[in-house]
Amino acid sequence: MIRRLPIFGILLFLTALVFGQGNLIIYGWSDYIPSEVIDAFSKEYGVSVIYDNYDSNETMFAKIKAGARGYDLAMPSADYTSIMIKEDMLIPIDKSLVPNLANIDPDVVEQMYYDPENTYSIPYMVGTTGIAVNTNFVEVYPRSWKIFELPQFQGTMTLLDDMREVF
Repeated sequence: MIRRLPIFGILLFLTALVFGQGNLIIYGWSDYIPSEVIDAFSKEYGVSVIYDNYDSNETMFAKIKAGARGYDLAMPSADYTSIMIKEDMLIPIDKSLVPNLANIDPDVVEQMYYDPENTYSIPYMVGTTGIAVNTNFVEVYPRSWKIFELPQFQGTMTLLDDMREVF
């Protein structure tokens, strides 16, 4: 079973990006931007890219809320994007610097209830959550979330430690 996750947005905040000068400092989930892309971007635009990782929205939010400064981009999930907008932690995006906005699927933008005009965020990724069953060990099972209630599977399953993954 697959469930659609919130849209991830790239947020511009705290400092303005000036191509060709200094550093581009990104605060994002690990493995969201391949190192080859970062290297190519650095070379093409003449900037040094610093990619700072976080492991949860809560970690990212706490660090920024506590006063961390200097990030040009961050990648919170939709729910934290909404919170950061309400907390006035973001600056509006200069859309003239993002010509590829025209290429974003309108169906994706339509789901951005928290920032429908892309004032503070731009969709970067849409994901899904699924249940995988190793049929070498389990032949009969319900094709639903009910699988997590079955006592015979207790202690043999894992879930991500994230409230958005468990309901």
